[in-house]
Amino acid sequence: MRIINQDQIVTYYYSLDGLKWTRHGVRSEVSGYNANTVDNLLSLRPALFSAREGSVKFRNFTYRALS
Repeated sequence: MRIINQDQIVTYYYSLDGLKWTRHGVRSEVSGYNANTVDNLLSLRPALFSAREGSVKFRNFTYRALS
């Protein structure tokens, strides 16, 4: 999974093999979430979430700024 925030538009990508990436149909405009009302602290953060029965393993998680 890849999450890219460019100009306050978040786009999600996924890959089953790590080589071919597919853009998810939902994109999010997040400028209203990106500023905390107290001391102008940034509050938008990525998160990984799993739901339902079963198990999940997150590996090789990297959070970095792209420039």
